Amino acid sequence: MDGLNLDVTQGDSFGFEKYSMCKALNMVQSARRAFASNKTRSTKFRKTQLKELVKFLEKEEKALCTAVYDDLKKPKAETILHEILTVIKEAREAVNSLQSWVKPTTVKSTIVNSLDTVKILDEPYGVTLVIGAWNFPVHLTLLPVIGNPMLR
Repeated sequence: MDGLNLDVTQGDSFGFEKYSMCKALNMVQSARRAFASNKTRSTKFRKTQLKELVKFLEKEEKALCTAVYDDLKKPKAETILHEILTVIKEAREAVNSLQSWVKPTTVKSTIVNSLDTVKILDEPYGVTLVIGAWNFPVHLTLLPVIGNPMLR
C-alpha cells in the first residue's frame, strides 16, 4: 500500500475500531485495484458514474435533507439549493463537458521537439481521499469527486 503501514489490530485514540479501519483499508485497496485495471479511465465509465451520482442525489434528496437538518439544523430549502442542486448541476456539466476536457491540447513546439507534435493529455491521477467540511457536508464532499480540470 505505497509504504502506508497502519496497525489495525487495536482501536486508536480517536475511537476508531479495528473493523472500521480494516473496512477503510479494504475500500482503498479496492479503489486502487479498479484504477489500476484501467476500467475507470474511459469517458463512458466516468459519464455513467456521474449520471448515477445525479440519480442518487435525486432519489435520496429527502434523506439527505433530514440528515443535514438533524446535524446542522439547516432548513430543507437551503440544503436543496446550496448542497444538492449545486452538486447535480456540476455533475451534469461534467457529463456534458467531459469529452472536451479529455481532448488532447496541442501546444507550441520548441527547438528541441520541433519535428514532433506536442500535446498535453489530461488523465486521471488515481485514487483520491476527500475529506469534507462540516458546514456544507454534501456539497464539499461530493463536488471534488466530480472533478473539474479548470480547478488545477
